[in-house]
Amino acid sequence: MGYKDEVSAPGARPVPTEAAVDGEAPMEATLPRDPYLSAGAWQREREEILLREWVCVGREEAVAARGDYLNVGVAGENVLVVRNQDGSLRGFHNMCRHHGAQLVPGGPGRTPDGEAPCRSGRFRGAIVCPYHAWTYSLSGELRQARFLDERHGLRREQLPLHEVGVATWGGFVFVNLTPQEAGTTAGWPPRFPGSSPRVTSPSIPARFADVGGLR
Repeated sequence: MGYKDEVSAPGARPVPTEAAVDGEAPMEATLPRDPYLSAGAWQREREEILLREWVCVGREEAVAARGDYLNVGVAGENVLVVRNQDGSLRGFHNMCRHHGAQLVPGGPGRTPDGEAPCRSGRFRGAIVCPYHAWTYSLSGELRQARFLDERHGLRREQLPLHEVGVATWGGFVFVNLTPQEAGTTAGWPPRFPGSSPRVTSPSIPARFADVGGLR
């Protein structure tokens, strides 16, 4: 029986590598079957980890100029990371506040070799929904809204894009899908040994797979 068969076998349990020491749980050579194959385990991982933690989605070089964006997938959610007019990075769900249409249609794409985790592009000064042309600034404020009658009390300033947290470290771009809990800087920067050098290896971006594709 090979490793794959051992992991996939119903009722398979992790293989302990040593006995418990002083009441601590022993080290285990593998995880049980469920974390690999169970839809329930994936859902728990998504809700308790991926939707609440900082996830690396790309490199700053991909969004160097004002208006540049990354269209990325994170745990099944579609997110835009945008270089704002003031040079900062902002993150938004790829969804118009009008009828929920995608602001950038098609979702994150891949290169022919299947490695790239996202699509990139450039907004021409504003984010325009292709459905009814609702127009947002690069910082997410609603600027123009066809068919929105403010006489009924709903105003443009009440309808910005839904935001996600964005932070950078060492040239990498991270997003957090629960900014109201994490804030844009809570627990940031990550506690890696030493300083935070800028990593420039050209092979690094392709290694970061679309987290939405983990399922």
